Amino acid sequence: MPAVRNPLPAKRLTVPVIAVLVSHQGARWLPEMLAALAAQTVLPLHAVGVDTHSSDGSAVLMRAALGDVLELPAGTTFAAAVAAGLAAAPASTWVWLLHDDAAPAADALERLLAADPGTVLRGPKVVDWDDPRILIEVGVSTDASGRRLTGVEPGEQDQGQHDEPRDVLAVGTAGALVRRDVWDAIGGLDVEIGMFADDLDLGRSVVGAGHRVGVVPGAVIRHARAATTGRRRTGTRAVAADRRARAYVRLAHARTAQLPVTIARLVVGALIAAAGLLLGRRPRLALDELAALRPFLRPDRLARARRRRRTTGAPDRSLLARGGSHWRLRARWPAVDPARRHGARPAQPHGARPAQRHGARPAQRHGALPGLALVAAVGVVTLVAERALLGGGVLAGGRLLPAPDSAAALLSAFAAGAPPDTGVLALLSLLLLGHAGTAVSLLVLGAVPLSAGTAWLAAGRITSRPALRCWAGATWALLPVATGGVAAGRLDALAVQVALPLLLV
Repeated sequence: MPAVRNPLPAKRLTVPVIAVLVSHQGARWLPEMLAALAAQTVLPLHAVGVDTHSSDGSAVLMRAALGDVLELPAGTTFAAAVAAGLAAAPASTWVWLLHDDAAPAADALERLLAADPGTVLRGPKVVDWDDPRILIEVGVSTDASGRRLTGVEPGEQDQGQHDEPRDVLAVGTAGALVRRDVWDAIGGLDVEIGMFADDLDLGRSVVGAGHRVGVVPGAVIRHARAATTGRRRTGTRAVAADRRARAYVRLAHARTAQLPVTIARLVVGALIAAAGLLLGRRPRLALDELAALRPFLRPDRLARARRRRRTTGAPDRSLLARGGSHWRLRARWPAVDPARRHGARPAQPHGARPAQRHGARPAQRHGALPGLALVAAVGVVTLVAERALLGGGVLAGGRLLPAPDSAAALLSAFAAGAPPDTGVLALLSLLLLGHAGTAVSLLVLGAVPLSAGTAWLAAGRITSRPALRCWAGATWALLPVATGGVAAGRLDALAVQVALPLLLV
């Protein structure tokens, strides 16, 4: 394959960086992106253009700005395109990954190169293409379900609140700078993943190999996110591609001891999500959720992926998102109206705030308030139904034996081989100053509002509308399984009622 010529102006300092720009139907954004590349305060040694069978003149635009352009078949993944571009370029110290719909600020490359030398994968602060005051992401993390999370709220304005450089689990591939020797050692991007979750896979591989990933907020890039916002046709459904890629990355990186649990969570979670969407008469979205099971159809690919990552260790837990942390979910695909699909920006009321202009949904504005209100309401209903307890009654009957007189008796029973829930009762009784009967009542009655809360969280996988999520939570909490569990004193059934929705969270 012939080497790619490099016609970028050589008036400024040239740095040992190979810039790889991948395009597919990107003519709408390429002129601005190419101008931003040429305006860098330091210039890459070479800039390689790779086009994946565009029909809108993208290859012509890149050829005019960069020289020779590699033209690859339609359907070539971003990872495969980058690999082809690097194969046609000379050796370098760094690789700079560029998207056709992401324009870096003039000093972006210079700031990335000047960042903490201990980081081998560095990413810029990403802002909105149309309104750079709006933050998109400042580093990337993931939760236990493999969802892509960022540290910003939807529509959040950039006021410097995230401008402290720090270590992260991953950075987006748009504008990412990675050291070439590390890239080669881990095998670069995985060509099996596609356009979604490749950044998480790359970051986890780098961290697992004992290196550091850092976000450099001083380097800024404007990103249109054309594929995920519906402004570019990709030939695949974004949600389905995301679910498949997330599942693949989770399975590829799961430690051997955790693999059975990971598989169970993936299968059960996908089936429950699909069932919920089918009940809501959304069959296409249900099929999208089932895409998480597609990696199981090619166990040979999974085996190769796991062998490739066998030497990598687990990432530092501080880099993973946890419940209650500052990370927020950003992997929800917003509804895209026709005007947005064709590039027009809808008229905005005078004085509208950025969050309103960018379509912040009610659930995003109210946060967890509807869920807390749901838990409180179901709790009140439960207490009214069992109001006899407020007068000093004690729960008993069915499979619920009378509670021992004290926490000490519960501890003794647990030590003697009683079921595990006895230990939970004992600990709760200690917190309640030894009142074992009160502990039993709290566990049994509290399971009903708790199950409403966990179902509300799980419903967020299906819809962002607070009313629908509250309906799902209340319906789940008041199913006969829950009410029958209370009536029969079935702590095991109630525990399942509370925990099952968490498989989706």
